[in-house]
Parts: sequence; C-alpha cells; structure tokens
Amino acid sequence: MPRLVDYLFSALSNSIGHIDKANRKNRSVVAVTGALVTVFIWTVHLRNPLLTSQWPEPLRNLTMFLIFGISFVAIVSGAYFLFPDPPDEKRNGPMSGYLREETARKGWKIMITAGMLSAAKLFLLAITSSW
Repeated sequence: MPRLVDYLFSALSNSIGHIDKANRKNRSVVAVTGALVTVFIWTVHLRNPLLTSQWPEPLRNLTMFLIFGISFVAIVSGAYFLFPDPPDEKRNGPMSGYLREETARKGWKIMITAGMLSAAKLFLLAITSSW
C-alpha cells in the first residue's frame, strides 16, 4: 500500500508540473473536466452517502485520494487559467529577479488555495457521509 500512495502522490505532482507548462486551452479543458467530475462525485455522494462505508479500507482510502486529487488538479488548472503568467520574454535586466519571484509567489498561492479548497471539499464529504 505505501508504494501505491507514493506512486499516486508522484503522479499528482507530475500532473501539476504539466498543468504549469500547458497552454491556456489545455488548462481550461482540465478545469472544466475536473469541475464536471466534481459535480458528478457530489451527485453520487448525496444520493448514496454511505456508498463507501461497506468497502475495504484500502479502496476507501484510494477513493478519498482520487476525490482530493481530482478537485485539487481542477482548482489548480482553473487558477492558472484565470491568472496566467505574463508572456515569456527574455526577462533580463534589473527587474528579472523580481518577476521570477512574483511568478513563484503566485504559484505557491495557487497551490495553497487549491489544497485548502480541496481539503474543505473532502471534509464536507466526510461530514455528509459520517466517515
């Protein structure tokens, strides 16, 4: 089981790296798909709140990770879509360090916000299903 968790976390971190490098169209597709999957998850969950209670523990943990991961990737891609980086120019000169620092700071803000919103969604799912 620890190997599976390590693999899933590395896949999630790699997908964030790909979203950061993707173009605007791909980011929007990922954001819309993630939002639709999230709506589907909530619909299924609210109709059958105890659906996962009979499942074995590893499968329940995998389900929780997928729920968290999908919403996290959707929020990150949506944030990068709404707040794109400035056009990539050669960024030489006295302001180049400042621009790189601001880009990195924006990335951290997006990651922290996405993590908080995904955790809140997972927490609400746990409350509604009595986990």
